[in-house]
Amino acid sequence: MRTLLRLESLFHKALYFVTLDDPLPHHTALLAIFEIIEVAARADLKSDILQELERQRQSLESLRRNAAIDQDKLSEILTEINHCLKSIHGLAGKLGQHLKEYEWLLNVKQRAGIPGGTCGFDLPAYHYWLHSTTAKRRDDLNAWITPMLPIYHGLSVVLKLLRESGLPQPAVAIKGAYQQMLGGRNAQLLKISLNQALPCVPEASANKYALSIRFMAVTQERPSQCTENIEFNLTFCNL
Repeated sequence: MRTLLRLESLFHKALYFVTLDDPLPHHTALLAIFEIIEVAARADLKSDILQELERQRQSLESLRRNAAIDQDKLSEILTEINHCLKSIHGLAGKLGQHLKEYEWLLNVKQRAGIPGGTCGFDLPAYHYWLHSTTAKRRDDLNAWITPMLPIYHGLSVVLKLLRESGLPQPAVAIKGAYQQMLGGRNAQLLKISLNQALPCVPEASANKYALSIRFMAVTQERPSQCTENIEFNLTFCNL
């Protein structure tokens, strides 16, 4: 699940910066594409997403005859899942494999891991590309990221269904600390919501017995646990 969340964040970053016009945002978009490839290479991502989509499809199919369910909405979701399954099945090889035909791009990827490694004197071909027209750079970036979009669409469906699967429950962290015994309860994803104006962030840890959440004060100095009671909503997401 953490891999899916990381990839979702990276795809959002890449797709956003592609839409901008200047060379530096396009450089950032390209770095995000490289990170997507690195994250995806650490696991059998394609198989995992297919498995999760299929599991969710079967779970939702069982609701076909449930009168309490909006059947039009259900059909729409199932159509979306089936489309994602078909698109991901059509992917050949590992994610990002299509970039291997661009040798200069692989040099950029290799140098991008070195602090300051993409300077113009190190990679003149990349420097030339960065100073080509906006349309040229955007077309290239779209050509590099488009073959990976079935994975993005698939994981987006998985995460959307998970996020909408639970009901938020109000809770209070006494002096910034909250604990709940799970009693065998499982969750694929936890969602913690609180007032955006509160200057704190949650840190959660869990095992099969208990869930623990600490709210940490946002500060430039050493992080410390909040000393005030924090009201928040906790959602156990599971399908």
